[in-house]
Amino acid sequence: MKDWSDHVRELGNDSAHPNPEQAPTNPQNARDIVSFLDFLLDYLYALPHQIQQYRERR
Repeated sequence: MKDWSDHVRELGNDSAHPNPEQAPTNPQNARDIVSFLDFLLDYLYALPHQIQQYRERR
């Protein structure tokens, strides 16, 4: 996740602050950023809740 988040940070920064000669953001890169955010939110919020529910069932 750390490597991916660093890559996403660079993509986002390039997209938010493009150079005049820079090509537009690649649609696949935008989809990759959304995928990363989906995984991150699952990891931070959904997974801990699922683990708690599992522990309560035991």
